[in-house]
Amino acid sequence: MNSRAILPGVQGAVGLANDLWRGHVLTVDGVRAKSEGGFYLLPGTDGQPVKAKLKGRYFTDQSVLTIGDASYATGEPSPPFLFIIAFLPVLFLFGGNPFAVALAAVGVFVNFWVIRAQRAEAWKSMTILGLFVGGVLLMAIWAFVSSWVMSLLPH
Repeated sequence: MNSRAILPGVQGAVGLANDLWRGHVLTVDGVRAKSEGGFYLLPGTDGQPVKAKLKGRYFTDQSVLTIGDASYATGEPSPPFLFIIAFLPVLFLFGGNPFAVALAAVGVFVNFWVIRAQRAEAWKSMTILGLFVGGVLLMAIWAFVSSWVMSLLPH
């Protein structure tokens, strides 16, 4: 399935929207599909809603759409290099403080959002690496500020 595909039994073109908080979200003719009980209700060709399940919404590059017994891939798999660099923020855990843990978690979450974007691999790679460099700068600022604050405390 590409970004807008015609699927059997579904009235309209089914597509994906990449939402930061919701992960992949199904759309039909550009309108967000209704969801109920973990299933998306897509308009059927016979007038009855078609139940669809979207698996792998957050920590995958491409989700799998399941309608009945049929499964549809939502795109081409990303190269392994993107997954490797997506976990670069885990290196912040060596900072050993709560700020580093939060920055690592947010960094990996945002990197997977970038991987799911409908962009070229070069854009994704540069964005992920740029975010990592930004995180390194934030860690350096955090180290400077926290050591400065600690030096002001009485010994």
